[in-house]
Amino acid sequence: MNREIKFRGKNGNDWVFGSLVYSHKENQYCITEHNENELIFEVEAETVGQFIGLYDKNGNEIYEGDVFEKTSHPRIYYRAEKGEDYEIHNGVYQRFVVIWNEKIACFDSELIYVNPAGVLIGSCLIPRHEIAVGNRCGLECYFNEHRKQEIIGNIHDNPELLISKN
Repeated sequence: MNREIKFRGKNGNDWVFGSLVYSHKENQYCITEHNENELIFEVEAETVGQFIGLYDKNGNEIYEGDVFEKTSHPRIYYRAEKGEDYEIHNGVYQRFVVIWNEKIACFDSELIYVNPAGVLIGSCLIPRHEIAVGNRCGLECYFNEHRKQEIIGNIHDNPELLISKN
């Protein structure tokens, strides 16, 4: 296996990266940094996230709890029922969080926000109230050799990203 397995967790205000250790005796999570000196840091359990093996468009590692957004390109649609009119759609803004999907044992993205106008599919606008926040989609849709999004923060340092703009 050629995959790097490492974790991150917060020790106070600082992120620590390395191997995850759990002490049953003391009921705590620790991250072991592999530098010149092997250091062990106790971290807050709720901040622990695994490196998913992918990078964003800026080359940054992606971890569980990271947040990214996607905006589709503006489009112009011909409205056949009116003959000559064109409809302009400014694009769809969506925000996702990287999660571990236990059901299928893989990393996934979970939709946490969609702009109020909704999502345009083909020439049909699906209203915002019909789009279920919480829907999941594989990360390969957003991070592959042809397309990469940018990580804009994470749920621990940027909790405001979890709040809808509505």
